[in-house]
This record gives sequence, C-alpha cells and structure tokens, in this order.
Amino acid sequence: MVKFKNYARKFIRDEEGAELIEWAIVVAIAAILVTAAIAIMNTMQGSLNSTDQMLQDNLVSGLTNANGGGSGSSGGETGGEG
Repeated sequence: MVKFKNYARKFIRDEEGAELIEWAIVVAIAAILVTAAIAIMNTMQGSLNSTDQMLQDNLVSGLTNANGGGSGSSGGETGGEG
C-alpha cells in the first residue's frame, strides 16, 4: 500500500506530458473553430445564392418591363424624342 501511495504522489506531481496535453487542447479548439467557420460559410453561401438568383430574376423582369414587356410595342422604337 505504501508503494501505491508513493506512486500516486509521484504521478500527481509529475508534469511531464502536460505541455502535450495543452497543445492537444489548442489543436482541438482550432479544429472546432474551423469546422464552425466552414458551416457558417456554407450557410451564408446558400443565402447568397438565393439572393443572387432573386436579383437576377428582378433584373430580367425589370429590363423586360422597361422594354415594353414583350407586348409588341415598345415606346422607344418609333420615338421622335430627342
């Protein structure tokens, strides 16, 4: 029993390997942050893609409406304005 107590005391006081554990924790935290950043970027990319599509649709419909909407008469073709 005395040997076990001495071994336990020595084990608790021994700091060898503590630096390795610290670096392992730092690497684990960095990995978690990188994973979270990638997940956030993927979410934002989906939002940006839908916003981009909406802007393209609005631009096309705006240009179509500005050119007369394809109804056969565009007000600028016969114009004597200017």
